[in-house]
Amino acid sequence: RGEAGETGGEGGGGEGAAGGEGRPAYCAPHPLLFRRFLWFVTDGLPAKYSDHLFSAYDDHAIIYHVSVPGAKYSHAIYTSWLTGQLPTNYRGRPIEGDQLLASLHRSHHPTSLRYAGPEWSFLAVNGKENYDKFFSRIDINHESLDISFKHAYPWWFASKDTKKSFYWDYLPSLVHENASVIAHSA
Repeated sequence: RGEAGETGGEGGGGEGAAGGEGRPAYCAPHPLLFRRFLWFVTDGLPAKYSDHLFSAYDDHAIIYHVSVPGAKYSHAIYTSWLTGQLPTNYRGRPIEGDQLLASLHRSHHPTSLRYAGPEWSFLAVNGKENYDKFFSRIDINHESLDISFKHAYPWWFASKDTKKSFYWDYLPSLVHENASVIAHSA
């Protein structure tokens, strides 16, 4: 495989130039690609009220504000994010067609993918039959829907001890295992 940033040599290259393994040069890794990622999916956090939170990451993150039209039901919103289709999955049925996690799985990216969060909503719309296919490890963290939390992702950020564990144990474990994570919290 070509190294990140290679252009395929003179004239833009042809088959196999920077893409390697018989792939065209336009398949070469791009210098802005990441080897691992942390994707925090936070339910119930309106972007228009969260600029102060997001601004802390401006210099070292890519943040996508997603505004889904229509009723704000989590199952429908997550299905829309994952499929690019209209948000109509109000019942939270497992996604049957192509979607983002299936694409990540097909890409054979050299990282494993973990999930951390409650089972309902984001994880559930992926279909229980796909859990092992998409994720190398699933950490179910229960969140009650009938009490208020002071922090999203309370299993990581609710106290000094949980924060310390996240920074000193969890993040290094991702590096050690060459893993990425999708975390969901209400």
